[in-house]
Amino acid sequence: MRNSQLTFARQYRGMNQSNLAKQIPGLSQSNLSKYEKGIGTLSDDVLFRIMDTLNFPIGFLDLKIKNNVEYRHYRKKASIGSMDRDKIDRFISVVAYCFDWMSDFIELPSFQFKYIDLERGATPEEVASIVRRQFKLGVAPIENICNFLERNGIFVYFWDCEYEDFDGVSLITDKGNHLIIVNRNQPNDRIRFSLAHELGHSLMHLCCDIVVLEVRDTEKEAHKFAAEFLMPSQGIKGSLLNVKFSQLPILKSYWLTSMASIMYRAKALQQINDVKYIQLRNELSRRSWLKKEPYDVFIDEPSVISKSYDLITTALGYSINDIAKSLLLPIDIIEEVFRINRKIFTLKRVV
Repeated sequence: MRNSQLTFARQYRGMNQSNLAKQIPGLSQSNLSKYEKGIGTLSDDVLFRIMDTLNFPIGFLDLKIKNNVEYRHYRKKASIGSMDRDKIDRFISVVAYCFDWMSDFIELPSFQFKYIDLERGATPEEVASIVRRQFKLGVAPIENICNFLERNGIFVYFWDCEYEDFDGVSLITDKGNHLIIVNRNQPNDRIRFSLAHELGHSLMHLCCDIVVLEVRDTEKEAHKFAAEFLMPSQGIKGSLLNVKFSQLPILKSYWLTSMASIMYRAKALQQINDVKYIQLRNELSRRSWLKKEPYDVFIDEPSVISKSYDLITTALGYSINDIAKSLLLPIDIIEEVFRINRKIFTLKRVV
């Protein structure tokens, strides 16, 4: 296990085996490679020097950070390469590990949602309707989506992510907490859709008792869930009949979803035909709005993680050094995870 933790630390620092070995007297790239593969040994002195060079505490080697990799579900474009995806994976693992650590200090809201196996005949749209009925949401827009998720046991982390093509990921942590991590640098309407999309994964695909057949497209299922959850057919269908382009900003402001998703919703609900849909999409493209639309929408801030950190540091008196020692992580990673000494990102309602 120590070998995989060393690999984690090395890769987190963006170093390859050759570059690291050159900085450690008495260490060869071959010996380092064998150790990381679990077929060789390194002396305690060499391990101390390696971890010191990587600026990781030696105790990090004895941690077990996994966070159920097999249960992760990404919403991303295929353009993210394997190395970048691995980098994203490592940060997600650290965030989940830190969240689990905080959960020992606080009483979190319990998970209130129901897992639903689509193999028993339900559709993603029906699952979304079940959730709306369960929580008495009616057919109106869901304004405070982060608050809704967190008070019902799914916790949200906004990541200041450098990868434009990364939208979000949902996972069950090692301690069984449900966590959604989304890219805060995306437009608010896209963040909201990512949250709904990951909620769909959480309910339809994350439970250990649910077996997802390979022939099923889980991304498409989560997409259908998100569309119905954010724009329920009973609430939106009447306003989409032969919808005009000039109406899209108004609908966007009301439903808090993108104009592109509203157009697609109109097509999916057969309120416009394929020709009309193409016309609307072409107009969106002509105005260069396909990548980023105007008229940003409101989204509320997740609060559980920030409030938990405030409780631990203020009420319990933990310093950042105390947190780093307890977690066996470098201070710079604690600062990155909890966004210490960085500008706080706020999202205000556009009126």
